[in-house]
Amino acid sequence: MAYKRANEGIEKASKRIQLESESKEPIKLQLEQSDKRLQAIRNTLTEASKKLELSNIAHNESKQELIRVQNELDIAEEELDKRDMERIECDQHHRDLLDCRKRYTDLAKVPADYQRIIEMNGGLVEKNLEKDEEISECYMKLEKRIRDCNDGDDIDVEYSPKMKETESKLEVALQEKAFWESKATMIMDKVSFRSKKEVLEQFGPGPHFVKFVLSIEGYPDNESFLLELAPVDKMPHTIHTFLELIDKKMLTRGTLILAREHILVGGPVDAHDEVNNQQLEDLMLHEGYFPDGALLFSEYSEDHPHVQMTFGFNHLGDPIFYFNLHDNTELHGPKQTEEGYKEGDPCFGTVIEGLDVIQRIIAMPKTEDDSIETQVYIMDTQVVNIRA
Repeated sequence: MAYKRANEGIEKASKRIQLESESKEPIKLQLEQSDKRLQAIRNTLTEASKKLELSNIAHNESKQELIRVQNELDIAEEELDKRDMERIECDQHHRDLLDCRKRYTDLAKVPADYQRIIEMNGGLVEKNLEKDEEISECYMKLEKRIRDCNDGDDIDVEYSPKMKETESKLEVALQEKAFWESKATMIMDKVSFRSKKEVLEQFGPGPHFVKFVLSIEGYPDNESFLLELAPVDKMPHTIHTFLELIDKKMLTRGTLILAREHILVGGPVDAHDEVNNQQLEDLMLHEGYFPDGALLFSEYSEDHPHVQMTFGFNHLGDPIFYFNLHDNTELHGPKQTEEGYKEGDPCFGTVIEGLDVIQRIIAMPKTEDDSIETQVYIMDTQVVNIRA
C-alpha cells in the first residue's frame, strides 16, 4: 500500500509540474515578443538620434558657410567702395584740369601788342599777366596731380593705365560679388527646401498653431494665448526654426521681458533669476542659437507685414520674439536707409486667442527702461491642431 501511495504521489507531482510548464510557455513567448519589440524601439531611437545628429551637423555647416559668404561679401563691398572713391578722385582731377586749361588758353589769346593795350586800357594787361601767373601755377599743380594719378602717363590720354587697372579690378570685384551672391542664394534655397520638407514630415502641411502657457505673478491660474503661423511656403526656414523651438520646449522657463509703446518682447531670458537665465543661455549656445541667432538668414514676406497683434523675430534672428502692438510695417519692414538696404524682420504669426492676456501684460507696471516689473514666465509651449 505504501508503495502504491508513493506512486500516486509521484504521478500527481509529475502532472503538477507538467501543468506548470505548460502555463509558463505563453509567458515565455510573451517575454520573447516584448524583448523583440523593445529591441525594435531601441533601433528606432538609435536611428532617430543619428538623423538628428546629421541634421544638426548640416545646420551648423550651412550656418558657417553663410557666415563665411557674408564676410567675403562685406570685403568685396569695401573694395568696391574704395575703387569708387579712387575713380571719383581721378575724374575730378581731370575735370579740374580741363577747366584750368580752358582758362589758360583763353588768356593766351591776349594780343602781343601789350604797349598799345596798356595805352588804351590802362593796367588791364598787368592784371591779366598776374592772373596768367596764377592760373599757370594752378595748371602745373593739377598736371602734377594728374600725373600722380596716372603714374606719369600723358594727361591727354582719356583713360590712363591706372584708371584702366582700377576699372579692371572693379569689374573683377563685381564678378566676385555676383558669384558669392549667387552662391548665397543657392545655400538659402537649399536650407528653405530642407526646412519645408522637415516641417511637412514632422508637423504636417498646416495651418500650424502654437500655444503659449504663461504664469503671471499675482494671478492664481495660468493664462495662455494662441498663434496662427504663416504658411510654410512663405517663410520655410523661419517657420521650421520656430516650430522646433516650440516642440523642443526651448522657450519654456523664458519670460516676457519688456513692453514698449509699439512692441511686447519675450524670449529665452530671465531677468529675475540669474541661475535660470544662465541655463537658458547655455541651452541656446548648445543648440547653436546663441550668440549669432537662431536663423541663418532673414525671411520677410510682403503678404505678412508687421500689422497690429502679429508676431515676429527681431532683426538679428535671435530666439527673441516680439508682438506688434501697432502697425509697425514701416518700422520693421524692409527699407532703404542712409547706411544701405535694411532687410525686414520676419513676421510669421498672428495672435488669434488671448488678446486680453496680451493687453493685461502691457498694462502692468514697468521700470524706466520699459522692463516689466511683474514676473511673466513661459510655462509651456505646444504645437496644437485646432482643426482636429
